Amino acid sequence: ANRLKNEFLSIAAHDLKNPLNTVKTAVSLMRRRNPDMDEKTGELLHIIENSAEMMKNLITGLLDLAKIETGRAINLQPVQLNKFLDDNLTVFKLAASDKNITLTFLPPDEDAVVPMDLERMEQVLQNLLSNAIKYTPNGGTVTLSAEITTDSVIIKVQDTGMGIPKDDLPHLFEKFYRVKNDAHMQVEGTGLGLSIVKSIVENHDGTITVESEVNKGTTFFIRLPY
Repeated sequence: ANRLKNEFLSIAAHDLKNPLNTVKTAVSLMRRRNPDMDEKTGELLHIIENSAEMMKNLITGLLDLAKIETGRAINLQPVQLNKFLDDNLTVFKLAASDKNITLTFLPPDEDAVVPMDLERMEQVLQNLLSNAIKYTPNGGTVTLSAEITTDSVIIKVQDTGMGIPKDDLPHLFEKFYRVKNDAHMQVEGTGLGLSIVKSIVENHDGTITVESEVNKGTTFFIRLPY
């Protein structure tokens, strides 16, 4: 039943992408052909563009989740842990700088070569880092660190952001779930990102957990076999 559901989602999401691309192309053409349009028309086109982009992100998330949940094999390869972490943190230097957020990297005492699907785990780490920056106010700190134990690697993404209410924590990895308070709802999102993250980590036989305190920050823990 789950396989049929995910296959249906995959087909439906794929078919919805085409009309959305048509909408975005039409808006772009209207802008180019009417460079002197009035302000109100420009605002309406901006709303259409934003709505189409949000829908496209939702569809992309559904497609991604369907692929992961149908159990398609992950492509494990040996990955140098410190380089993997540092490369992904570097991606967010500009976004952090725009909010005067300090990015900190605390590598483990010793490096390690960890088996992982590089593309998928980059998706995981970048989702968590992106969220950390989005939900951390100006002047805060986001810290990426790792610890190596006898049988696993623990990757931590910690922020000094707005934090997550205790009642929301058990639902955080559910599909389409979003924290409902005003501060969180001001940040755009589909509610699929963390569900995708959890599925990818579990496909690596790993686990992901979270600790958070309102107005103090949030820490995600990824544990991968090593």
